[in-house]
Amino acid sequence: MTIVRPDLSPVLLYVDDNRDDIILIGAAIRMAAIPFCLRTFATIPTATAYLTGEGDFADRTIHPSQN
Repeated sequence: MTIVRPDLSPVLLYVDDNRDDIILIGAAIRMAAIPFCLRTFATIPTATAYLTGEGDFADRTIHPSQN
């Protein structure tokens, strides 16, 4: 799940294997209208791959890094 990302907004990574928790945090962020992109991952290895730009996350035009 990804909340629409305004240009140059920060990215918040959230790792949780409980789908209900992911839905709840997404809803809370939308309700609070916090201006950042929420990236959710079910496992730490998947989040690490996103951060390092490996595997499915190698294309940084689709998966931009905040470096």
